[in-house]
Amino acid sequence: MTNTFECSVCSKQFSSQQGLEMHTSAKHAQKSTKRISLPSITIKASHVGLLGALVIVSLALVVGVSSLASHAYVCESDPVELMNIREHLELVSHIHPTLRISILGKAYAIPANIGIASNWMSPIHTHEGTGKLHVEAPCSRDFYLSDFFVIWNKTFNQSCIFEFCMNQTHQLRVTRNGFDVIDPENLVLRDRDDIAIVYE
Repeated sequence: MTNTFECSVCSKQFSSQQGLEMHTSAKHAQKSTKRISLPSITIKASHVGLLGALVIVSLALVVGVSSLASHAYVCESDPVELMNIREHLELVSHIHPTLRISILGKAYAIPANIGIASNWMSPIHTHEGTGKLHVEAPCSRDFYLSDFFVIWNKTFNQSCIFEFCMNQTHQLRVTRNGFDVIDPENLVLRDRDDIAIVYE
């Protein structure tokens, strides 16, 4: 029996607490309405201009640094492992292919939360352990099947899936929507694709 975690707002279910927490903060975050009382400060008229300038410079620095930190990559060209889309701001691309892996006749479960960590979300990630890939980016670019394995930190190429490699008695076959794929590493991920990797 698997543990599930249910969102108290929309009743969506998740296979991990971390998945539920990410969903809650991304979909149901509320702004705090708590009021804070500050002590009154007396400022000489001669210091108002200087204080105003300091406030403006400080705000500019904060906005500049946070902007660089959140978008410190070039979406169209940087390697997928350097991209952090945690804010989900201005997404241009958002697709959901499905990936299935079978090794020696047994289905291999693709874990939930691949590509997700504290303050980090890769452009290709999973939320649930269903094989549904979430491919999201603030630009229009192709993402490849091999990109997902780079993010997952698992071996995948034309000959191997994980530690299972082709030899005289075993073959590796990749299909998209039932059709054989000649160059699986460079398979472009598309919405609603059904991708199967079969080692037999």
